[in-house]
Amino acid sequence: MEKFRFINLIARLRPLSGAVAILCFLMVSCAQNTPKTVQQKFFSIQGIVTNQQGKPIAGVAVAIVEGTASWPEIAAVTNEKGEFSLGNLANGSYTVQAMFAGNTERVPALLKDANTSVRLIFKDQ
Repeated sequence: MEKFRFINLIARLRPLSGAVAILCFLMVSCAQNTPKTVQQKFFSIQGIVTNQQGKPIAGVAVAIVEGTASWPEIAAVTNEKGEFSLGNLANGSYTVQAMFAGNTERVPALLKDANTSVRLIFKDQ
């Protein structure tokens, strides 16, 4: 009985095999003729904001103020450990700025096919 069901199933699927083969051929042909797009790589600048004694400062506004990326859309606020991350950046040169209690600190950052880290140190905090 099982053998009969299997043969019956194959007999029903046989007319579809030609259509499936044509569909596969068309998909492969279209894929080969599609222009290849270059995927741009994106990276991030991570860092920490501290005072002169090395104590992390939370709640500091950090942003890209100059560079390759469109700014000031790229910004962050430091967490309780003073850490921040600015992501989705293309290769290039950037200036990272941190503002806290009326003080401003800036540091350069260069992204070249890798993530990078920076440290911003506030004096007199």
